[in-house]
Amino acid sequence: MRLRGWGALALSCLLAGCAPKGDGVGSGNSMPSEVSGYRAAGSDHDYDRKTIFEYIDGAGEVYLQYAYRTVRVREFARQGQPGISIQLFDMGRSADAFGIFSVDREDDDAGIGQDSEYGGGLLRFWKGCFFVCISAERETPEAKEAVLALGRAVAGAIANDGERPEVLEGLPPEGLLAQRVRFFHGPFGLASHYPAVDGKAIGLSQETDAVLATYRKGDSVARLLLVLYPDAVRAAAGLEALSRPGVSPAGSDPKAPGTGMKWAGARRAGRTVVAVFEAASREDLDDLLARSAGRLEGASWAR
Repeated sequence: MRLRGWGALALSCLLAGCAPKGDGVGSGNSMPSEVSGYRAAGSDHDYDRKTIFEYIDGAGEVYLQYAYRTVRVREFARQGQPGISIQLFDMGRSADAFGIFSVDREDDDAGIGQDSEYGGGLLRFWKGCFFVCISAERETPEAKEAVLALGRAVAGAIANDGERPEVLEGLPPEGLLAQRVRFFHGPFGLASHYPAVDGKAIGLSQETDAVLATYRKGDSVARLLLVLYPDAVRAAAGLEALSRPGVSPAGSDPKAPGTGMKWAGARRAGRTVVAVFEAASREDLDDLLARSAGRLEGASWAR
């Protein structure tokens, strides 16, 4: 995980989110009031879809592209130690809790929640319908201990695990870089990670589930975009749009070499479209497309 200053730490925390459904952000029962010598300081603050910009002005769109409901913020203090902040985001759906976690994921799992990472005083993880971000103003041994203890306490208070997005099942495991899998819905999410493809032109919306993944083979990397549309008609329109000049690196021919002699192509399986960009060769392109499409053949959600 990149080391960041306090302002950037807070923003990174705000680029991922979720909190336990039922028990709820509103009750605060998922957050302890004291751990490792740190105690809750001041009142908790809650922000919903209408007030989120009061907390993260300029970055609220990142959350609103998901089914985000609310975030509860609690501050912790210990004399002689840097302050710690917890943000619990209720993302409404476990798939979207995973999605907001995936936005900025970089590192190996830290062993807390269902997926997590820690570095430089910042812990990010998701579990159930929650995304949780715990950050220290600066890292000290005492602050690190408290951040991880808080994370384990919050994760333990969330009773049930959540389901990962079904569309992830279309990702072949061989060569996949797990830390570079991004799940989102609309054009904003795609533009944030791969602006070479026009998400609006290919029909991305709140009704689509999309995943962008990076694959490595030797010294080369390729991008795989998988989109689950509401129906086969919109999937067919999305596939057709990918072949238009200016919409994606596939250009006018879905099997033509792209910029810098990289290859791009796409195909449809029912109501899903799989596209590959930046493949090093025609063989690599066809292989990755075939492996992904093969995984989709038996998926009921792909039909």
